[in-house]
Amino acid sequence: MILNAVQIEHFHSRGFLVIPNPTDVKTMAELDRLQREIEPAWEKMDFPEGVNPLACQMLMAGEPVLKMVEDPILIDLAKEILGVESVVISAFGMGDTASTVGGERKQVAWHADAFGGVDQVAIRIGLDRHDGDNAPLRILPGSHKRPYERVQEELFEIEMASGPDVVPPELFYARHPQEIEVKLDPRIMLMWTPNTWHATGKKTSTSLRRAMTWHYFAPGNGNPFQNAVLHVLDGVWQEWSEERKRLWGLPGSDAATGPA
Repeated sequence: MILNAVQIEHFHSRGFLVIPNPTDVKTMAELDRLQREIEPAWEKMDFPEGVNPLACQMLMAGEPVLKMVEDPILIDLAKEILGVESVVISAFGMGDTASTVGGERKQVAWHADAFGGVDQVAIRIGLDRHDGDNAPLRILPGSHKRPYERVQEELFEIEMASGPDVVPPELFYARHPQEIEVKLDPRIMLMWTPNTWHATGKKTSTSLRRAMTWHYFAPGNGNPFQNAVLHVLDGVWQEWSEERKRLWGLPGSDAATGPA
C-alpha cells in the first residue's frame, strides 16, 4: 500500500486520513474473539501506578496483536507520512470505549490530546460499528495547525449559541460546521494525529463500542506506555530481538533514550 501526495498532504493539513484496513478478515475475527475472551479477566486485575490498563488489555492478546501493530505496511506508511527512517510504537490500547463516553451526556466533549508537538501517526480501528447512535468520532479538520486558545474560544462561542445546560459552559459538545464524523468499523482504518481537536457523538445504542488504537512516534519522543510492555510481557520481551525492542522503545535500545 502506497500513499499518494494528495493523501499525505491531507494528513498534514487536515490531520487525518481514512484508508481500507490492510489487516485481513481472519485476523480481525481472531482479535475480536481475543478481546471478548480477555476482558472478563482483565476487569478483575489491578495494575501498578503508571501502567495504562487499556494498554495492558491490548498486550494481553499476545502475538496476534503485536504482529498487527508491527505490520511493515503500516510502519512504512507512518515513516512515509512523518518523513523519517524509523518509528517507535508508543501509546496504545484496546477495549470497550463505551466507558469513555459515560456520564449523563453519554459522549466525549471537544478536546485535543496532550501529546504537544510530537510528530506521530495514530491508528484507530473499530472492532464494532461506531455509527450515528454509537458515539462516532468527530474530528475538526486542520485544528491541529491552529493556536489552541483560538480553537477553544471558537468552540466556546458555538456552545453558547447552542443553549448549554450550564452557563458559561466548561465543556463543549455542540456541532461545529466544519467537523467530520468518522463511522469506524473493522473494514477501515483511521490514521490521524490526536493533536487535532475531536469529540464524539452521543451513545444511545446498546451495542458494544470496542476499538483498538496505537501510535507511531518519530524517534526521540520516548515511549509513554513503555511500563505496560514491561509489566504484561515481563519474561517475554527480554527474549525479543534487538530490532523488536527498538521498535517498542524498550530498555537497552537506542529508541528508549529519548525524552518521555
